[in-house]
Amino acid sequence: AMETFDRMESLKVAPNARTYTALIRGLGENRRTDEALMLFREMRAKVEPDSRAFESIISACARAGRVEDAFRTFQQLQEWEATSCSIVTHNSLIHACGQSGNVER
Repeated sequence: AMETFDRMESLKVAPNARTYTALIRGLGENRRTDEALMLFREMRAKVEPDSRAFESIISACARAGRVEDAFRTFQQLQEWEATSCSIVTHNSLIHACGQSGNVER
């Protein structure tokens, strides 16, 4: 997936929010959280993320037990999106807390 993503840029095909989100999700599913977070930062500099992108990075953090990163991203989502967050976002946060043993939060 990373090679395909890199090839897109060399072909001057600009990745969009869906492209970034798919790769972030894949990195998260494979517990490559640092790479997912770096890609998310890159995404935010180049294209506007949608709520799915935020949900994907929160889920990646949850899988890795990185609850503080998950909540930091959630805070960014709340600042970015004036409307309420989806049930998927809240489920991802609950999962992050459970993964980290922080069930009270």
